[in-house]
Amino acid sequence: MSTLSIMGCGGDPEPTATEPQSPSQMAKTDDQKIEYLIEMLHRKNSLKKNAQAARSLGNMGAAAESAIPELQKAIKTTKDDKVRTDSEAAIKAIQAAAKPAP
Repeated sequence: MSTLSIMGCGGDPEPTATEPQSPSQMAKTDDQKIEYLIEMLHRKNSLKKNAQAARSLGNMGAAAESAIPELQKAIKTTKDDKVRTDSEAAIKAIQAAAKPAP
């Protein structure tokens, strides 16, 4: 008989959540979302989550302008091409959204 091993999201060695977040635990403001995504961007041993966090920050547009230094840090420190390219794309998206209309 073989045993079944369950991996967490993105290949994490252990699941990171045991149940869904309650509404009171969910981020409510953009600042809270950005703070959470920055934590995920730098999470160890979770390249899929790192890349997903970068994409999510880019999708937030100008609201995530404060995250640009953290995205730049991720570009410099990661060894993963996907995290690097998603972080670069996020910076471009944030900067484009933050530019004033002509």
